Parts: sequence; structure tokens; C-alpha cells
Amino acid sequence: MKQRTAERLEIERLVLRAQQGDREAFTALVRRYERMTHACAYAVLGDFHLAQDAAQDAFIAAYSGLASLREPAAFPGWLRGITRYQALRLRPDRKAIDRALPDTDLIFDIGSGDWDRLHDTACAVQAAIGRLPEELREITLLFYLHEYTQREIAAFVQAPVTTVNNRLHAARAQLKRRLFAMVSDTLNENRPSHDFAERVGRILAVHGPLADVRPAIGAAPEVLTTFGPASGVGAPAADTQPTLTVVQRRNDGNLRCIDTRDGNGRTAEGGMAVTPTAGVLPAALTDSDLAAVVRELRAATPASTGADIVETGIKAIDLFCPIRRGAVVGLFGGLGLGAAVLIGELAQRLCAADTAAPVTVAFLVRRIDISAAQDAARSDTEFLGQTDQNGALQTVWLPTERATDPWYATKEAASLFDSVLCLSPVPAAEGLWPAIDGLCCSSRLLREDGASTAHRRMVEAVHATLARAKQLTADPVFLELLACRANRRAAERIAEYLPQRLTELNAEDRRVVERARKLQRFLIQPFFTAEPYTGNPGVTVPLAETLRGCAAILDGDYDDVPEERFLRIGKIDEAQQ
Repeated sequence: MKQRTAERLEIERLVLRAQQGDREAFTALVRRYERMTHACAYAVLGDFHLAQDAAQDAFIAAYSGLASLREPAAFPGWLRGITRYQALRLRPDRKAIDRALPDTDLIFDIGSGDWDRLHDTACAVQAAIGRLPEELREITLLFYLHEYTQREIAAFVQAPVTTVNNRLHAARAQLKRRLFAMVSDTLNENRPSHDFAERVGRILAVHGPLADVRPAIGAAPEVLTTFGPASGVGAPAADTQPTLTVVQRRNDGNLRCIDTRDGNGRTAEGGMAVTPTAGVLPAALTDSDLAAVVRELRAATPASTGADIVETGIKAIDLFCPIRRGAVVGLFGGLGLGAAVLIGELAQRLCAADTAAPVTVAFLVRRIDISAAQDAARSDTEFLGQTDQNGALQTVWLPTERATDPWYATKEAASLFDSVLCLSPVPAAEGLWPAIDGLCCSSRLLREDGASTAHRRMVEAVHATLARAKQLTADPVFLELLACRANRRAAERIAEYLPQRLTELNAEDRRVVERARKLQRFLIQPFFTAEPYTGNPGVTVPLAETLRGCAAILDGDYDDVPEERFLRIGKIDEAQQ
């Protein structure tokens, strides 16, 4: 009696905790009742695999509706009722299924020397149990397969222990002794898998196209993987089901997702149970959806006003796309251009800067590159992993075909993001990492008087020099090789082409190209995150020093210094050392 009271109190305690949002408590309930629900579902369906599906659906429905359970002690019977309902949903024509089962009497009448004719033993056992009355099937599975005591079974089926005992006797009489060994062996081979708890997730809140999802206990879905609504009570129709794409793994263990389902309307709702959808790639965001996501991200991290610039100490970023506290930064350019290192470096520097509001970097990824992006996220944990524990910078991954579109980054994205940071394979071909393309970068601070006049004028002067040099040295063959991703051959081509091209230019144009190349190299510097791999100590350069260095190069103060002396230095004075 004391043991029974203790078990009841433990169930009540777990249910109350689960109702208050304790996922570990719900997992404990799943572990306690997963075999019972499977047996209950099999008693209705007569099929092991369908029973497992029904049992899983039952836990998902129970998880979603747990708040409606007023009496925690009634959980076992409440769960059994949900399980039976889910099983019946999978068996709309019960009579047809019953007729499909072979006549159990024929199996019982087979002599001991004829068992070798039953080559499909599993079918025979399922048929034998399937022909038992439903109440006997459930009792048989609970007792013989899962080895529950008669008292435990009685609590689950809400019947007296004497009724359970009588049903077991009736089942034994029908199955007969010689079938028991085969029943035990076959049922044990078909025990349900124990992953119900791991597959249950839940939408916590919806913010326009964004949704916050609490994953299952112990689950750690990767970015750019997808979730869909769990089958069961409350699931939307198939043609309106959302596909939730994980775009951010948050510090609190929850997931930030976007609804990338093709079609009209949004159907993700708070409280909806969701499960991972293996093998499903998210749809690319349309331009309007991308804009909506950026608006929500900005609302979640309100930017400061005025000239509240966060100096990162990264020369190219502070010059071309200065960042405001609480900004949303769009990172364009695709994979393989040093984006992971750049994000990790920003995380470390912003943390040191003690920003009042987190900066959000939206890493745009083409749909075709999603698998590679996931690989990069896994392999570059030494860089990207820092952002998980860094409140100063948050990274979200957005699937869009605009990720490598320089026209969009320059013309359209400037109105969406607070800052646009664009990487390009052109500088990468010459070994300039990270491959920041200053001509495509932008910032609201440079357009809305958030930056100083000296800063804005310097950006205009640098842009003019870079743009003119780009025109003077354009090589269709080089660009074609880059478009074909023949990166090694492109690097060889530019090394051959540029010296020849310089000899063809007049003195003034040649000077423009040389100064542009020195600017490009000056704006590359050693990173702290790369120091263990390069051996070069990371450096921080104040914006004032960056502006001074650019001005010195443009004024011709360093015309006699070879361009290689400018690469990976800090202040401009180091080029003459």
C-alpha cells in the first residue's frame, strides 16, 4: 500500500512539473509509459510499426494538451485514452483489418511436426495475438512483453487487479501453452524504440515569419535543418503545413526558426508540437520574406540611435560598413571566403567592446550550399561556436538565392540591413582573407550622418580609387574562371595578367591601380581567432588610424613602398619598417 501511494505521488509530482514547463519531467513520464502506450496501440491496430507511430502521436498530443489535465493522478488513464484515439485514427476500417488476419484456429491446430511450414513466424504470432479480443491483447502485451506487474497494468487500464488476472487466464487459454515461447521471442524482437521523448518539440511563440521552438530533451538540431508539425490532434492540413527552418541556436537551448513553406499564409502557432523532418531542404526565402525576417530581427534587437558606433578594430569593417549597437548586419558572398573566421572574430571583439545591445549577423546562404554550410558550422566550431556563448553577437543563417548577388547586396540590401558586409571571390583569388569587397559594403551610419564627415569623405575617396582600378584591370577570362569556380586557375590567371596589364597603362592610371592594391592589402590584418593557426598575433586598429593610413596611401606618401609590405599589418607606419 505504501509503495502504491509513493508511485502515485511520484506521478503527480512529474505531471505538475511537466505542466509548469519542465521538459525533463515530461521525459520521465515518457520513459515510464512508452511501453504501455505501445502495447495499448498494438491492441487496437495489430501491427507493431503502426502501433509505434500511434504511441508517438499519443505522446505528442499529450505534451500539447498537458495543461488541460486537471487531476495529475489521472495521467495514466488520460494517456491511455489519447493512445486509443490515436490508434483508431490509423485504423479507420477496423473490420477490414480484422478480416485480413488469418484464422487463429488454424494456427492452434498445427501439429508440433508442422511448425517448419510456418516460415514467417512473426506473421503467425501477430495473427495469433491479433485474433484475441482487444482487452486481452493489451493485457497480454503488457504482462508478457513488457513484464509489468498485474497491479501496474490495473492502474494503466483503470480496472481492478482481479479483472487483469482473469483476462490473463483467458488469454492463456486461447493462445495455448506451446505458442508462448514463440510469442515471447517475436515480441521481444519488435520492442518499440525508445526515442519518443527525443522527437517531441514545441513552438513557444511566433513573431511574424519567425518562430521560437523548444527542441526535445537532449536534441541539438543543426542550423538550416527543418521541422514540421507532428501528426496528431491539432495538426494542420497537409497543404498548409509550415516548414520551420532552424536559423539560430540560442543560448537558452531553444531554436529560432523561420517558416519557409512555399505557398500563401502562415500556419505555425504557439503550442504546436513539431518533429524533425529528415531529408527536407528548406525553401529559399523570397525577397519579401527576407525583408520580413530582417524587420523582425531588428525589432528583437533595437538599434541605438545617433553615432553610437561600435569600433571593432577591424579596419575594413570600421571603414566600409561601420556597425551600430543593436544593428542587424547582412553578410553576403557565400561559402569559402572566410565568413566563419570573420564571424568568430567579430564575436570576440564585440564581447571585449561590451556592447549594450547585441549585434545580429544574418549569414545568407544559397539553398544549393545548405549542406556545405552545415558542414562549415560543424567544422568551424572554434570560430562559430564562440557566438553561442557570446551575448554581444548573435548569428542567424538565412536561406536565400540573394546570398551571392552583388547587385542585390549593393542596391537592395542597403535599405534592409543596418550594415551590409559583402565577401567576394575576387580578393580571395589573390589571397586576401577575409575577402571583403569594400565596393559592395555599406552602412546606414554613412548615409544618415551617423559617421563623421571625415569618415564619409574617406570612404568616398577609397571607393573612387577601388572602382577606377577595377575598371582599368578588368579581365573577362579571370571573371569567367571565378564564375566556373576554377579558383586555382583564376589565381594563376590574375598573377599572369596584372603585371602585363600594368605595362599597358599610362603613368596616372598605373598609379591609381598601385594605390588601390596597397589599400586592399592595408585593410587586411591579423585576427585573434586565426593566431593559433597562422602564428601572427591579432591586432586591433582604431578607426582614426585606419583613416590616417588610407589618407597616406591616397596622398602618395607610400608610392615608393612595395605593395607586399602593406599586407597583414596594423598601423600604416608598419609598412616602412
